[in-house]
Amino acid sequence: MEAVQTQTEIYLILEYGGANSLYNYLLSKPQHRMDEQEAKRFVLVIAEALQYLHGLDIVHRDIKAENILINRHKEIKLIDFGFSLRCAKN
Repeated sequence: MEAVQTQTEIYLILEYGGANSLYNYLLSKPQHRMDEQEAKRFVLVIAEALQYLHGLDIVHRDIKAENILINRHKEIKLIDFGFSLRCAKN
């Protein structure tokens, strides 16, 4: 993310995550299922994202298919950190 500030406005420049959620993607599939190899790859990427967040002491707390975006290259992004928390280390 990048921010550009003028005297009257602030512009946030964000990465485009894709127009499709995992939920909508699954609805578009026959029997609302993806093949095993694709599912394994998605689960691995989601697990890596969570591992990264947990390494920063951040807990997402709202993991669901609607909060995972898929772009046209089938790259996925975790979104909606509205319920996330930063946990203090013991």
